[in-house]
Amino acid sequence: MSEPVSSVPVMTELLSLCDAQTALTPMERLVLEQLPDPAHELVDDPQCELQDCHAGPHATLAQESGTDDTWWLLWAPDGSSLPSGARN
Repeated sequence: MSEPVSSVPVMTELLSLCDAQTALTPMERLVLEQLPDPAHELVDDPQCELQDCHAGPHATLAQESGTDDTWWLLWAPDGSSLPSGARN
């Protein structure tokens, strides 16, 4: 006898995203521009990609490169830069 298959609820609405934005610093732009085989163009004023009202720092995908690296830009809730971006 087979067991019943559990179902996963279907997402019916998009979640609200955080509206925080930041500007790339000259050093961040330089590092991201020098990555080999960039996957997309840089955004001058990236927006946080996390859910609205999230806790902790803001985050956005900064760039992916041909070396299979993913670079994330992180910034503090008060808008100040964190010591360094994160890399996958």
